[in-house]
Amino acid sequence: MKDESTQTLDLQQLSFDYALHAIKLYQFVQQTKDDTGQIIGKEYLQAAIAIGCHLRETQKTIECEDKYQIAQKEARKSIFLLQLLAGAEIVPQNRISTLITQTKDLLAAIAAITSEDEPLNPTN
Repeated sequence: MKDESTQTLDLQQLSFDYALHAIKLYQFVQQTKDDTGQIIGKEYLQAAIAIGCHLRETQKTIECEDKYQIAQKEARKSIFLLQLLAGAEIVPQNRISTLITQTKDLLAAIAAITSEDEPLNPTN
């Protein structure tokens, strides 16, 4: 079993990779020239990046629990924004599905570190 510092480093890498995927999605949304999509896409990008930022801060603060909770909040927000992008047909569902799965994986990983109950599992 991995110790907490190893889990945190794995989680930081996972959140970094997730943010890179968010950047790619945002670049795709910008190409659509859909104003609403660009607004939602930007909100999603900010939330996705915020997850990684808050997780990195857990190493530097004694208020780790707060940072983990904020990261979870941003992950749940990300799922909602991804669902909006797909529901409004701004981005094809097949592009969104993988990101939703990655977001749920991040939620589960954060919950495992913080020993919280299983995170909310929003529907697709």
